[in-house]
Amino acid sequence: ALVAPLSDADAGAALWLGQMRRFAAAAAAMPNARVLDAEQFYGNPAGTLQAAASLLGMPANAPAIDTVVSGPLFTTYSKRPGLAFDNAARLERRDQLAQTLAGELAEAQDWLAGQAPDAAAMLGALAKAALV
Repeated sequence: ALVAPLSDADAGAALWLGQMRRFAAAAAAMPNARVLDAEQFYGNPAGTLQAAASLLGMPANAPAIDTVVSGPLFTTYSKRPGLAFDNAARLERRDQLAQTLAGELAEAQDWLAGQAPDAAAMLGALAKAALV
């Protein structure tokens, strides 16, 4: 039987779902593993780096962490390193894209609701393994 091709939104949702299922399976296979929430990391990079150092049994060198957080890794746009870019700019860009892509995001969420009723539970399990 022929299967109708997926829309871009549904194909993106399917790709995301496949990646997340594999990631969740890897995390479940390693019960001591921790996952890094990008929103948490970019919202509080110093605190997240300190938590990671603590988890790994490493000294949390505050001046070194401050140097990293105030350096180009957190102050420039990765795709255009000469462009100033911080978490506030990232959040603004994310919110603008959410408005621009609202229809596609809703379509993807509808696809996930129909194809992956376990998605919320999977995300909940990953949240329990979060670093902070």
